[in-house]
Amino acid sequence: MNAVVRAALAAIQPALTEGAVFRGKRGPYTDRGIRNLLVVLGRHADVAHVHPHRFRHDTARRLVGAVDLPTAAALLGHSRLDTVRIYTQPDESALERPSRRSKEAERTMFAAICRFQIRPEHRQAFVEALVLHGRGAVPAETRTLRFDVIEDRNDANCVFLYEAYADMDALQTHLRGPSHQQLVRTLTAQDWLLRPLDEPPKPPFGPFVVGSGFSLFTSAETA
Repeated sequence: MNAVVRAALAAIQPALTEGAVFRGKRGPYTDRGIRNLLVVLGRHADVAHVHPHRFRHDTARRLVGAVDLPTAAALLGHSRLDTVRIYTQPDESALERPSRRSKEAERTMFAAICRFQIRPEHRQAFVEALVLHGRGAVPAETRTLRFDVIEDRNDANCVFLYEAYADMDALQTHLRGPSHQQLVRTLTAQDWLLRPLDEPPKPPFGPFVVGSGFSLFTSAETA
């Protein structure tokens, strides 16, 4: 590290201003050790071509967008501004990112199917509570896309709930909503289901989810 970087590091973590900055359980990482670690981390994150220079390259691009070129050059250890100026030009991958993010955004709908086995004598009460929940939640939650209560064709005491949300944030909004909280309180207090709700901190409806995931295609894409 050059003097500028060491001075910046001293302000954050004085103990690391001398010697190796990156240390493992057995002491300082070697160059090969860091490269191997990044390969392993990249594999876990499903990111290809992870190496130290990539971090430097990406950091440089962020620096030139946040500080002036002389400061960026000093932090990166470059003596010439021309060397740093190349980071002000968008690379091919940067040009691709907005398009990729847009396509991903179209496919973030989250859906879940829950299955409830109801005690026969409580079927009507349970269905009414679930429908009341839907009537309260859907009009107030613009990003709740579907809330369908379905009776099993072969078993009137088995009810499926199909829920669809614009994304995971929409799901979290639903879970925090007053209608959902009231349903949890009602089902916790009543013995309507053959299997009770899970207690916090587990998701209360966890035992009833038979499938969930993100959309690969929706009928809205044909509109």
